[in-house]
Amino acid sequence: NGLLQKERIPPETESMIQCYLTFAKFEKGDMVGAENLINKISLSRAAGFDEETRKKLASIFSQIADKNLKEKKPRNAILFLEKAIECDPNEKQYQEVLERIKTELAISTKNFMRKIFSISIGAVAVVILVILLWTLMRNNIVINVEPATDVVISIDGKQMSLQSKKTGVFESPKMFMGSHVVVIEKAGYEKWQGKANIGFGSNAVVRATLVPLYGVFRVNSEPESANVYIDGELAGKTPYVSGNIPLTPHKIDIEYPGYHTSTHSITVSESETLDLGTIVLKNSLGNWTGKIGEDGVTYHASFKMIIKEKKGLLTVKFQHHPSTELAYDGEIPALVVKDDFLADGSVNCKERNVFYWTTTKRRVILKGKFSDDWERIEGKYYAEGLGEKDWWAVKEK
Repeated sequence: NGLLQKERIPPETESMIQCYLTFAKFEKGDMVGAENLINKISLSRAAGFDEETRKKLASIFSQIADKNLKEKKPRNAILFLEKAIECDPNEKQYQEVLERIKTELAISTKNFMRKIFSISIGAVAVVILVILLWTLMRNNIVINVEPATDVVISIDGKQMSLQSKKTGVFESPKMFMGSHVVVIEKAGYEKWQGKANIGFGSNAVVRATLVPLYGVFRVNSEPESANVYIDGELAGKTPYVSGNIPLTPHKIDIEYPGYHTSTHSITVSESETLDLGTIVLKNSLGNWTGKIGEDGVTYHASFKMIIKEKKGLLTVKFQHHPSTELAYDGEIPALVVKDDFLADGSVNCKERNVFYWTTTKRRVILKGKFSDDWERIEGKYYAEGLGEKDWWAVKEK
């Protein structure tokens, strides 16, 4: 050992010293030490050893191989047996043991790979089964609702954001199989509640028809006998008491010819009567005076009109004298819609020539808009022979 550590010696001598140190460890029963040393011996140099030394090295290689085999290290055993054969190629026993170990290792490796493959297949099958079960155990609730707009749907007490597949059909996210409580709410309708049972591999289908809640309102007007419209549909005349109407927002219009249309948005309550009271309608009927044209621009002429109502129809008695040689007089149909005023028709037009007066029919159109207090109208005036002018009129007290 001292020589190996301190002195520079020839390689052949170094291999011989390592060989005899291995023999010494082996004789003392130190197999671990012998194994560490024998691995350092160059077999190419050992070829120059005498036959007895090589046979003894082969025997030690064989016994170290047997030790590794007992320690379940067959690959290490194979390496040591191959070295034993290299030292003593004529010993058939080493070759037989080597072939046996290689065969057993091949069989063991093959069985191990089969086992790994079997375990892998089993693991994949388990994963597929788990995924399949997970998929089959989680399905949707398909909810059919009528009416379908503005509904709020809760499942198991949690408001859900549901996907609308088509009008009136909603689909929940994936949920576990079992019984689920579905609640559907909509303003003006009774709350609907039911159960949805999701089966194994199948969706649950729920059909709900919401039942509307109803209320009543009443209204009167001044003057009476005004038309009452509910959401654009004629419902009756004032004084008016409605039948049952849904508890949803409604548009109520009160109309009377020649009067301003009064519009209200209401929502009735269940089992209560909503009283709108007596609605005083703004009146356009009566005498109006005003002017046509702008002072100092073209000409200005005072005119008068009387808005009258008979059997629900409006007429305007019209007097317009632009000059001493020209006068428009007559009565034409009129229409009042909310704040808009329109009168359109033919009147008598008297026009003075040099020697006499002539009377012809000429068309006049009055278009205007009422002020907020309905005490003034202003807009555009058209008269055949005069063209279009601005006009205004105020209601006489």
